Amino acid sequence: MTQPTCTPRLLVPSRRKALQLLAGSAALPLLMPFAGPALAQLSFRVGPGGQFQPMPIAIAPFLSGSGSEETSATVAGVIANNLARTGYFDPLPPDSPLHAVSSITR
Repeated sequence: MTQPTCTPRLLVPSRRKALQLLAGSAALPLLMPFAGPALAQLSFRVGPGGQFQPMPIAIAPFLSGSGSEETSATVAGVIANNLARTGYFDPLPPDSPLHAVSSITR
């Protein structure tokens, strides 16, 4: 009795997929001149005496279904802590009036 042999098969894309990939990569250099520079604005607040002041920011709790309120509060807390650790942001406390979001339509 002989053991069946298993030969590995190479995954070769179909002709259509290969042509789509080739057409997409050929079009990229043609579109590059039309791409504009990435514009980002970063501003710093400087208080009295030249002291840097972090920007206040409100992190709204995520709206969640029943039973997952703890998870949504945890995610919002992680985001607030990460922003606070950068030193550029000062997250507002969760009980501030800006956090009173009760539905997605409001």
